[in-house]
Amino acid sequence: MKLSRFKIPLYGFLILLSLAGPIRQAAFAQEDRQIDVEVTKVRAKVSPTFEVVLPSGNIYQHFTQGFNNLDMAFTLNYNILDNNIAGDILFGYPLGRFMPSIRFALDLDFENYVAPSFSGGSFTLLPTERYVSRKRSIELSLGYRVTDHFSITPSFLISDIFKGSFTTTRVVDDGVDLVPKVGFVYNSIKAKDPDKGLFYNGLYYGSFFGMKYRSSFDNPVSLEHTNSLLLLFSLENMWKLQQKVTLNYPVYVWNGGLASFYSLGGFDSVRGVLYNSIQSYRFLFLSTNIEHEIFKGTEVPFTPFKLQARIHQFRLFMLFDELLSQESLDSASHVVSYTGVGGGFAFVISGKDQGHFEIKLYAAQEIGKPFAPYIYLRTSLFDLESQL
Repeated sequence: MKLSRFKIPLYGFLILLSLAGPIRQAAFAQEDRQIDVEVTKVRAKVSPTFEVVLPSGNIYQHFTQGFNNLDMAFTLNYNILDNNIAGDILFGYPLGRFMPSIRFALDLDFENYVAPSFSGGSFTLLPTERYVSRKRSIELSLGYRVTDHFSITPSFLISDIFKGSFTTTRVVDDGVDLVPKVGFVYNSIKAKDPDKGLFYNGLYYGSFFGMKYRSSFDNPVSLEHTNSLLLLFSLENMWKLQQKVTLNYPVYVWNGGLASFYSLGGFDSVRGVLYNSIQSYRFLFLSTNIEHEIFKGTEVPFTPFKLQARIHQFRLFMLFDELLSQESLDSASHVVSYTGVGGGFAFVISGKDQGHFEIKLYAAQEIGKPFAPYIYLRTSLFDLESQL
């Protein structure tokens, strides 16, 4: 992996543009934003190098660096309103078809108000007093590339967990999670016409199984299965389709009080729904974006900070999100449906090199609720860089 380079003046310019607007919502499917895809002479990233989203106040940064055969990847995600910061650094050393790596991660969240509680004969996610959570992790992986697009990755994750209440000084959770995992990944996403803009075609699908233990292998917690699908398609560089599907659920649970759960709602889950207002043990999420370029071929040149740039790829788009969720561990429990619809416009600012700055402004409304749409501003810096 090579470093995604960008000029310091342009970086400052992006921050000024990104901070214009109100504040509120956050992300939950980070795995979708960390997909690096190889192209013949170009490295394209579905993952942005730098991103700011309003009204959540979410700031995301991702870059890679290579030294000879050693690859490094760094990710930082900070949510201002949710008072959450998470980051990780990964070191990989490709050896032919094998891809050994080690990852260090830290996640701090100071605003937690939901915890598993035994109610009605099953564990259910219920409101609780505010508590802070801290998770620091190390993960060892040994991936194997079966074909150009398909790989298998067994790994072993160790996480030190602490959760403590602010109001009662009570320890909510304290222990070490041991998680052997195996993942199956198909990735055929490639950049289309990368010298002219942000166009991608292809399919990403990842299926992962993780067996979680608490403190020792004599104390199993749960067997989890997570699935992520991302389909990108562009037609004549005028129509763009993005389809995302996420399915997460526990296959079997031995200790319901320690089972994984999810907080959903916001710009990377159900748009139009209050951030983190949905608590779930298992869910199916579908998201569709359809974009159409207008003013085809129109480019507006300008020179910010004496840099040569152009504005182009003016697009209108529609969005549709659907979430099916269960907040109880009982697989026969009630399924709640959430639907968000909306639309907006987008354009791209491209520099003289291969950097692209995308700006999206859109509104989304939850179906079945009083009309009060959320307005989102999403600014993302992408790099397409020639390989040496």
